[in-house]
Amino acid sequence: MDEYGGIHQDGELPAVEPNPGDVLAHRLLLLKALGDRVTGLIADTKAELRQGQHIRPGGTLRPPLADGKPAGAVSYSVSSESVHVTDEQALGGWLAKHYPSAVELRLVPREWMVEQLKTAAEAAGVVIGPGGEAGEFAPPGIRIGQREGHISARPDPKRAEALWAEMRTLTTELEAGTE
Repeated sequence: MDEYGGIHQDGELPAVEPNPGDVLAHRLLLLKALGDRVTGLIADTKAELRQGQHIRPGGTLRPPLADGKPAGAVSYSVSSESVHVTDEQALGGWLAKHYPSAVELRLVPREWMVEQLKTAAEAAGVVIGPGGEAGEFAPPGIRIGQREGHISARPDPKRAEALWAEMRTLTTELEAGTE
């Protein structure tokens, strides 16, 4: 028996007819592991291009395929400055002190009250105020909606190498609608 509970005879897995959900889930895990691996390889290759000075800022490479025609273009944009506000409260406080006309007063509910209202609405199934206000007297600006579920893929990090190796000898179709 292996660490995942499969019983092996002569080193082979027992023959089992896969169900369609497992086939699709398997495809999703393969694609997610492939995507994660590709993302890392892309970052490594970009770093190698930069460090090896194979391309300079403002330059473009158009590597050819076997037929001699370009496969596409790889460009290295020229660096530029980027400015971001990292602490809006600190900036607002400074502006209020030195340039009062540059700030505005906004009525923003405190986070604890928002959480309290959300919890009460979730429990009651309708929007209600902290004092039990409901219907036309309920606080505005809150909506109860249906969250749509989402599918996520989390390949087991201990199995990522096995997934990567399987992709190299792929027998599973990776395109939708090919099962």
